[in-house]
Amino acid sequence: MSIIRQSQTIQNRIKNPTDSYENFPDSAVEQSIPAGFERKAEKFSNRVAIKSQTTSLTYTELIQESNRIAQLIYNQMEPGNDPVMVLLDHDHQIIVTILGVLKAGKFFIILDPNAPIKNLKDICSDSQASLLLTNSQNVSLAKELELFQLTFLNIDQIPADMARCDLELEISPNSIAALYYTSGSTGIPKGSIQTHRTLLHFAQDEINGYKMGRDDRQALLTGCHYSWSISIILGTILSGGTLNIYDISTAGLAGLTAWLSQERITILQIIPSLLQQLVGENIQSDEQLFPYVRILTVGGETTLHSHLEIWRRYFPPDCIFVHAFGSSEAGLLSWCFIDKAMTINTDIIPLGHLTPDKEIVLLAENRDEVPLGTVGEIVVKSRFLIPGYWRKPNITSQKFITDQKDQGERIYLSGDLGRLRTDGGLEYLGRKDFQVKIRGQVVHPDIPAATLQNLENIKQAIVIASGEPPDNFSLIAYLIAAPDSRPTISDLRRKIGKKLPDYMLPTKFVFLDQFPITPTGKIDRKALPAPEKIRPVLDSPYVQPGSAIPGS
Repeated sequence: MSIIRQSQTIQNRIKNPTDSYENFPDSAVEQSIPAGFERKAEKFSNRVAIKSQTTSLTYTELIQESNRIAQLIYNQMEPGNDPVMVLLDHDHQIIVTILGVLKAGKFFIILDPNAPIKNLKDICSDSQASLLLTNSQNVSLAKELELFQLTFLNIDQIPADMARCDLELEISPNSIAALYYTSGSTGIPKGSIQTHRTLLHFAQDEINGYKMGRDDRQALLTGCHYSWSISIILGTILSGGTLNIYDISTAGLAGLTAWLSQERITILQIIPSLLQQLVGENIQSDEQLFPYVRILTVGGETTLHSHLEIWRRYFPPDCIFVHAFGSSEAGLLSWCFIDKAMTINTDIIPLGHLTPDKEIVLLAENRDEVPLGTVGEIVVKSRFLIPGYWRKPNITSQKFITDQKDQGERIYLSGDLGRLRTDGGLEYLGRKDFQVKIRGQVVHPDIPAATLQNLENIKQAIVIASGEPPDNFSLIAYLIAAPDSRPTISDLRRKIGKKLPDYMLPTKFVFLDQFPITPTGKIDRKALPAPEKIRPVLDSPYVQPGSAIPGS
């Protein structure tokens, strides 16, 4: 049976353990987010909607608190679908504020308090927002952005008598709901425009794909400035579940494993590098660390066989592993559902079958489709693509083009690379920006990284290209060895040389005790040390020279 057929069969067998799942119909994306939330919240008024490490709010309390934010905005701004900046920590307040902005008919832009100030200023400048919402903890940082003539309001100082009733605004599903900013290879931020419809479609995939219901408890580990977070937020509160928020930047990773068990998390969505850090070096092989997780979704980086082994070892027997792939521009695109009876023999975990309303092809540089087994750019066709990039018509026209076979339909050139397997599975091979030519051959660094990481004595591996185009590139491998079993360089070269052509072999190997990470737990590639600053690893231990005269 093909990987796609197996994935679909496993997904179709998923059932909500408490039979609390309610189908999210196609008609539900044709409304505003506040309208959909209000209807759902009325059914679950006294159930816990949000639980952070300091506070919990019922659905009724979430309605009331978000209404107060909406009233604050309404009193400050003229009517219209305008941007509002949000500068808050990863806590319950940010969810309340997001809903409040949407209820006021505005759209939100999340600023990460841990980001460099230059990045925040660039986003403020590009967004042209006139209002920023913050709290007492971040007021000093907000003041640094005043040069953009922003009015900032401290939500900790909302008057106690502020109305808690709904504004009852009519909001179109075509209205802008959010801008999600990323910095491209040029470093210039660009905001992907999300409408209420596109974000509700994110939620629809989550709810129907995972059979989510009122008894599910989903963890929110990803900062709300990432688009992945909004599908987690909306998927949870539009299914009546509880959103459990954990702030890695303040609470650290040390207590996260225990917290996931303590809060009885049933759905966990996580990046591969963070999953790797959740399991320590001295854990016994029979120890089940995450006893309540029924769905483990891994994505955002290349997912390897070693990540699958972590799931097999530490998660419950009935837990389903989902390898997901998506983007801000096109939402969730494909996923591979894997149970513990399914066998995966490849180093890189395939992406399985497409989500509803999506079509994917792989194109070469000349825009021709590539044959099976050949790497190509992942191109998406869907009616749920975003409208484009905020105030960036040129970039929008480069990334979103008209489908020549079906005039009027749009397709998105993702810049991500993939390879179709003979069984129909799609492998994700990283960003197009990362590929290089070595000795005239195109090299994708994730391929040698996957080969290295799946060696027995390697715990984690990253391979990056170093040098100058067009002909001076070489590969550098950064490695974390398994405890007490660090291999020699010669051994590494011999083992991967059996699996890879010589032009894919790294020229330098750097062992580290740990990889640098960003505040959200992602590997910080820019902070990896230069090889020349690391003492080289020798195949034979260094021996101090003795006397030049024997016997002296």
